[in-house]
This record gives sequence, structure tokens and C-alpha cells, in this order.
Amino acid sequence: IHPYEILNYKGSYYCLAYSLKAKDYRHYKFSEERMRLVTMNELTFNRDMDFNIKDHVGNLGLIQDAVYELELELYEETALLMSEKQVGLHPVIQWISEDTLHYSTIMEGKMEVISFLLSLGKQCKVIKPQSIRKEIEEILHDMLGNYHFSE
Repeated sequence: IHPYEILNYKGSYYCLAYSLKAKDYRHYKFSEERMRLVTMNELTFNRDMDFNIKDHVGNLGLIQDAVYELELELYEETALLMSEKQVGLHPVIQWISEDTLHYSTIMEGKMEVISFLLSLGKQCKVIKPQSIRKEIEEILHDMLGNYHFSE
């Protein structure tokens, strides 16, 4: 690889590098599990003059990914906790009732969005986007299939 940048994301270090094998830029995480052998050598390379880190790193995360405008209804304790949090870009909150919060924000990355929404549990209802709402429904349906309920 030809290393271009060292990045810190959520407490972990990554190397943004040009992969000679893939002929493209890749992110490599520094970890004992992933890096079994590292060899430093004296070889040099010419950095691409057109390289711009913004072309390879997302606005909110390490990797550029799809951007989602989320519209949620949050209830009870989750509503209270989220009213005090800044999740995503430009969150907008509006109390609908004493225990119901309308929460809008912009997030990057499908897996990041789905993981975040599932972490909110049953005190979250996805209003928009419909594609994410359907995906959450499918995940929950599939998850229920992993459990056998007996009375």
C-alpha cells in the first residue's frame, strides 16, 4: 500500500492508503486482529497530486456512504434522553406531548443508521425514510424467527 493519511475514528486508528492490489484507495484498521505482519521498507512513491481527503472520508464517518434524512417519533425515557443528545447533523427536536418527541436528523451510512435505530428499541418509531423503515421491519421479523416462544 501507499499510505496517505492516518485517521482516528471512534477511538481507533486507520490508515487511508492506495492499494496496489485493488488499484483503489482503502481504509486499513490498526488492530492486532487485522494486522498480522507489517513491514516497513525504504521504498518511496509519488503522492497523487489530485488527492483530496474529502474524496475518501465521509462527512460524519470514516467511509463515504449514503446520507439519510431521518424523521423519528421517540417515546418516554428514550425521548427524554434523545432530547439532550446531538445525534447526526443538524438535529431538530419538537415535543409533541409530555412523553413524545419528534426527532429529525441527518446520518451517514446505512449500517450506522440501522444500528442506531435498533439501539433505541421499542421507544422509537421510524417515520422517514420508508426504505429504512421497511428494512427495520424485515430485520425485526428475521430476528423473531431466531426465537421459539412457548406458552
